[in-house]
Amino acid sequence: MIDNQKVAVIIAAAGSGSRMGGGVLKQHIKIGGTPMAVLASKVFLQCKEVDYLVYVGEKNAPVSEALFGSMEQQIFFAEGGSRRQDSVANGLRCLPRDTGIVLVHDGARPFVTPAMIQRVLEGVSKTGAAIPCVAPVATVRTQTNTLDRSELYEVQTPQGFRKELLEQGFAKAEAEGLTVTDEASLMELIGIEVCLVEGSYGNIKVTTQEDLPMRYRTGIGYDVHRLVPGRPLWLGCVEIPYDMGLLGHSDADVVAHAVADALLGAAAMGDIGKHFPDSDQRYKDMSGKTLLEDTAQLLRDAGFTISSIDATLSCEQPKITPYVEEMRVRMARALGIDAVDVSIKATTQEGLGFSGRGEGMAALATASICQPADASDIRYTRETASKEER
Repeated sequence: MIDNQKVAVIIAAAGSGSRMGGGVLKQHIKIGGTPMAVLASKVFLQCKEVDYLVYVGEKNAPVSEALFGSMEQQIFFAEGGSRRQDSVANGLRCLPRDTGIVLVHDGARPFVTPAMIQRVLEGVSKTGAAIPCVAPVATVRTQTNTLDRSELYEVQTPQGFRKELLEQGFAKAEAEGLTVTDEASLMELIGIEVCLVEGSYGNIKVTTQEDLPMRYRTGIGYDVHRLVPGRPLWLGCVEIPYDMGLLGHSDADVVAHAVADALLGAAAMGDIGKHFPDSDQRYKDMSGKTLLEDTAQLLRDAGFTISSIDATLSCEQPKITPYVEEMRVRMARALGIDAVDVSIKATTQEGLGFSGRGEGMAALATASICQPADASDIRYTRETASKEER
């Protein structure tokens, strides 16, 4: 409550996420294990000034009150409409009659801060309508002219209004058949001047895959196999002409095995012996290609994305340089990444050790993977770089 008025927040989380690609509903993408729209909601629920929250999602949205934990505020759910303004209007109709101030926030802005919410509320208490803004960093222009950045603002959310003003704005837009892109535009329709308050460069709206904050992890893999006659030699998913091959329960592709172990290690998911044990006949003669495909799927199921691979093969013979590019392409295809993100090298042991004597081969690999970062870490990082924390 602020100035003896009940405060409600409407979380607009019914967007289609078309620019995210792959049919992903971005508001349900998890950051630190929590759907980003729920993450944004929780910031408001931590504010003592907020009394009610309305979560507006698509029909049958996989969100329940249980995700928000035990909160003092009342939580309501509404179904989204075909346009943003329809979704927010649906949320507005869910609010208790004693609501005096309404905040509207994008479910795809998970890094909002209590300090920004407080600034918006203070602006509303003074003028009846307030929105957070930041100055554009990049040069902005039309097709023919460069615009003066000192007169431009990037508009963010939460946007705050006295409830009756917001209702008037929606009524006028509906009566005139108008579509608006945000609630501040509704104020312009009814002649209300909007107060601009300081936003934050950390308060990004997640729109595309590139906007997602990521945490990177690295793993190391190592594998050794003995060379024996009468076996095909598979290295990096490519069969190499040679009079000996590597001995193993599988095809003994030492490069693929090292890479798989590096990936599993980066994800802290054990090793290939755990997931593909040589005591299991299902993995008899398993190819390096299949091993990498299955390992990549394990990582994807756990929410990881493969960033890059670097592998080094230790052997005296044969020379693998003629096959390196094909190895990169095949391994990349098995992992579901680009060949430019796969590096394969070879070195000799100058006649030393088992590989130097031609008794076997060894491979060492490193893998870099990533996953959505924990929101609290990212919020701190972004906010300390913003004016708000200086």
